[in-house]
Amino acid sequence: MRRYKKTKRNTKHGSIGWKVFQAALLSCFAVLAMLLLTTMMLAWGWIKEDSITLINTIVKIIGALTAGLLAGKSSDRPWLAGGVAAIVFMILSITCMSLLLSEFSFTWGLVGDILMSAVVGGAAAQITRMLKRPRDA
Repeated sequence: MRRYKKTKRNTKHGSIGWKVFQAALLSCFAVLAMLLLTTMMLAWGWIKEDSITLINTIVKIIGALTAGLLAGKSSDRPWLAGGVAAIVFMILSITCMSLLLSEFSFTWGLVGDILMSAVVGGAAAQITRMLKRPRDA
């Protein structure tokens, strides 16, 4: 029987899966803060109820963007880590909202939101990696 040699993992920075989950969780907290701010602005009358759908879309995009940026920093393939982190962010936020409302209904809008967040997160992570890379002269 062949023996396998244990190799040391680089545990200094943690695994990419953990970094992706951390990025998604931090994005959820950032979105929660933005939603609380939006709620206060609605209560004070600074914004109208007609603009809730637009604000909701902007908050989703900002959440996917932050998840992609945070996860893309610690990966060799930033577009993949950013996209996966944005998908995990959307799934976490959909799950939390479903638990708060105590009902869940599947719509094609949810699939569109998840795909939109994957594209935004992956693109944000890749663009920031390309901007940070030193240029060849």
